[in-house]
Amino acid sequence: MHPPLTTRPGAAPRPGFAAPVWREAPAIPANTLRWNPAIPVGAPYWRQIGLAGPLVGVHGDHLLVGGGANFPEPGRTANEPNTLGKVFWNELFVLDLARETWLARPFALDRALAYAATLSLPEGVLVIGGEGFAGGPNGTRLGPLEKFADVSLLSFDPARAALACTEYPALPAASSYGAAALLGRTAYYQTGGDFLALDLDRPGEGWRVLPSWPGAPRDAAVAAAVGGRIVIATGQTRAGEGWHIHTDAFAYDPARAT
Repeated sequence: MHPPLTTRPGAAPRPGFAAPVWREAPAIPANTLRWNPAIPVGAPYWRQIGLAGPLVGVHGDHLLVGGGANFPEPGRTANEPNTLGKVFWNELFVLDLARETWLARPFALDRALAYAATLSLPEGVLVIGGEGFAGGPNGTRLGPLEKFADVSLLSFDPARAALACTEYPALPAASSYGAAALLGRTAYYQTGGDFLALDLDRPGEGWRVLPSWPGAPRDAAVAAAVGGRIVIATGQTRAGEGWHIHTDAFAYDPARAT
């Protein structure tokens, strides 16, 4: 890993680069599974209240948004009395990017899952790790939360309106809140103090352990491919009852393996 990168706060875009313009896409549909009486699915006011840590990626001309977690009990949050705790979902919604419309029905993941890392590939959306419930939607007050080492590829076939899931080599250990980036045909994954790589053209070789960066372990970091390098930036580490938010960044050069 190279030393920390430095950035200048408030720096203007480089010459020749236009500033990005955001526009609002259609809202994510509401979850449809009434798996507990505390969740008012079907009520006139029921809507998508938002999903934390969903799986998000693009396959072809379709955006996939699946899983995620929230507090769906009316008027209840993490800081108020509730029956279910944080709820993890297993529904996946598909947005037709050309028509900017969501498909009429949701699809189902094989588990309730959130806080996984995702990569958009030509062949589908790679889902790495995450946490949730293997048995389907559930809440943290009702059952123990599970972390996963599983890695899978979600692909959408628009001709058949079908979702497929292909297993990939699992991580060496279960993890969530990791960060992933794609450089060429290699997927890179960071979690805690670990840094891993998977050759997507030779998945049978499994994940390779790479040198860690000369900095603190972290979760919820940002990973990106920049100029032929993988950048690991920011993230957070538990500090007593709160969190330490990192402001550093490190770059890994695959050509030098440093």
